[in-house]
Amino acid sequence: MQSSGRFPTGLAALRRLRISPIRYDSEDSPLSEGLLCSSYYDFIELRDLLEDIMLVVAFALLCLLQIQQSHGCEIGVWNGGPWGNWGTLQTCPPGLKASGFRLKVEESQGRGDDTALNGIELYCTSGPTTDRNHSITSTVGPWGKWTVPIWCRNGFLYRFQLRVEIPQGKDDDTAANNIKFWCTDGSALEGQGLDWGDYGTPSSTCTRGISGMVTKVEPSQGNDDDTALNDVQFECAEY
Repeated sequence: MQSSGRFPTGLAALRRLRISPIRYDSEDSPLSEGLLCSSYYDFIELRDLLEDIMLVVAFALLCLLQIQQSHGCEIGVWNGGPWGNWGTLQTCPPGLKASGFRLKVEESQGRGDDTALNGIELYCTSGPTTDRNHSITSTVGPWGKWTVPIWCRNGFLYRFQLRVEIPQGKDDDTAANNIKFWCTDGSALEGQGLDWGDYGTPSSTCTRGISGMVTKVEPSQGNDDDTALNDVQFECAEY
């Protein structure tokens, strides 16, 4: 057989090949004409599909990695309570980031209706200080009292973890009970909330610190069960 010229190489060559089905004049013909070639092309198509899937998976993992080290976006957790409505995003003044916080907490009501965590307030500063001139809150529940502020030693809040009580069915629900922050200086700060429920998985990180927040709070239910603060998200500083 004479050569038909220079063959393409690699995968392109395989896709350009057009192999005729194998034919035999004798009684020893294959069970199915062209079976070998057909199986080979099926294998190539499967390999191409797997390559495409691997590219999609790699891209998704890259996106997740970027979210884990996010800035100019929001961070949250997966275990927030199911009740309430999201409030309005509140942000620090330009150039300031959160380096301290305090909580609004209702103490245990005994046989009464408990709400536990009602609000979160962030203190916005330009560096290591206990300056309380700039603070932000989103929606806040009506019950409880504000605790003493807690501060990073030398840095900004950049990651958090939420303590939430799962729905109690016919019993008293409280939803979010406490919060824990990590600072860019390596310290961890736990709020002065209550201890019902469990901490979930920590959020991703704001590499440049937290600069805004929005809370999810259930309004008063009258004579029904109240839960107040259910969830929170924080905005990451862009610089």
